[in-house]
Amino acid sequence: MRLTDYLSDKIIVILINMASMMALSLYLISTGNYLTNVILILAAWGIILVTYLSVDYIIKRKYFNKIDDTLKNLDKPYLLAEVMDKGNSIYDKIYREIIHTSNKSVIEEIRDLKKSQSEYKEYIESWVHDIKTPLTAINLICENNKNDYTKKIQRETGIIENQVENVLYYARMEQVYKDYMIHSINLKNVVLNSVRRNKLYFIQGKMQVNVEFDDIMVSTDEKWIEFLLNQIFLNAIKYRANENAHIDITTNKQDKNIELIIEDNGIGIPKEDIGRIFEKGFTGSNGRRDIEKENNIKKDNSLEYNRNKKATGIGLYLCKNLCDKLDIGIRCESEEGRYTRMILIFPDSDYAKL
Repeated sequence: MRLTDYLSDKIIVILINMASMMALSLYLISTGNYLTNVILILAAWGIILVTYLSVDYIIKRKYFNKIDDTLKNLDKPYLLAEVMDKGNSIYDKIYREIIHTSNKSVIEEIRDLKKSQSEYKEYIESWVHDIKTPLTAINLICENNKNDYTKKIQRETGIIENQVENVLYYARMEQVYKDYMIHSINLKNVVLNSVRRNKLYFIQGKMQVNVEFDDIMVSTDEKWIEFLLNQIFLNAIKYRANENAHIDITTNKQDKNIELIIEDNGIGIPKEDIGRIFEKGFTGSNGRRDIEKENNIKKDNSLEYNRNKKATGIGLYLCKNLCDKLDIGIRCESEEGRYTRMILIFPDSDYAKL
């Protein structure tokens, strides 16, 4: 509490006292009292007033400073009313009761909201589990009846599976730490698994994949790294070059860190978009949104066209969010019309060639 704030709050008290002192002075002088006596009376009044205001200011400043310190040290500031001193004045007690009642309402609202979110999350997880069963059945049917139509069905089924994974991760985003297991994994094996998973899309997009590094060990969660790679691969396929499209996957040791570098020769990202690609819902400039023109895709009944005509701006946002949770760095380098380079940085990992 600043002195100026306190005096501003007490301005009415001060003005009333000054007016009273002036009225008393006029009365005393008009009744024949000596001026020296009047001055002494006013001085005594002033000293008493200043003393009262000084003591009151010191007490209140100490009280509010203590509340401020308590608030700063609380993990949950909304519980302040439960731990603050009761205070000596009736106003302190009233304020405390008001805060207590208000916070109680907020806590109940938060409790209800968390319950609702938990129930929604459980429903989403149950739905994801249920939807995977028919998708698996569709894939098995397609595997046993291979033709051009079933290949298209498999490709579209794979897209659904990727979107289902996005939904599951989004539902678990705030508590993803409960669903990962950090251990030493072979990064090359994880990359190859993800490449195999997306092979139909690479083939359809006539895109060559070059994995150009030896076995290397990093400490992370295998399942979620595959999730990251799938998002990056699907973006590379979506924004591929018109001819001779390819992805080069390499590693680089930087100090104690291992960098996994995924570079494609696609349409690239405009310079003004680079700093925003990890934002939720960001879909980029017109150059990226006009993908049917860049890839020379015609407006027919092609499933490829229908899939690419709209971007959601959620994939890279999920990647950045997950990397933060896993303590993995991620950055993007790109030159429009030439390449896009996504770099995953695994910190302080013991690595070895097997």
